[in-house]
Amino acid sequence: MAVRRAGRLVAAGLLWLAAALPAAAGPPTLTGDEIRSQIVGNTVSGEMGTAFTEYYNPDGTIHGSSADGAYQGKWHIDGDTLCLEYDEPLGCRKIALEGDKVTYVTEEGEVDGSGTLIKGNPNHY
Repeated sequence: MAVRRAGRLVAAGLLWLAAALPAAAGPPTLTGDEIRSQIVGNTVSGEMGTAFTEYYNPDGTIHGSSADGAYQGKWHIDGDTLCLEYDEPLGCRKIALEGDKVTYVTEEGEVDGSGTLIKGNPNHY
């Protein structure tokens, strides 16, 4: 009986410890100012439903290309999110940056795409 009770106490302690520990998280997301200083004026080449390469022009436009050809869009920063609009608004994304790896995270916390940050506009968009 004492063994069973001790087992329950250990199990309860492990459950409490697991609940007390923070959930594993990805890299921290950027603030609005960090998005402006680290993403704007640069290019991201990655995947968001389809492969893409796009340049975030400081004037608020996006110039890019995918398998479907060249495209344009608009961006703006709302709080700590990057909001994207192509033919229609795509919505806003939190941006995580770890080294040169960019991760787009929806407002619901889902990873929506990722890519590699490339300094400047090497494709001359």
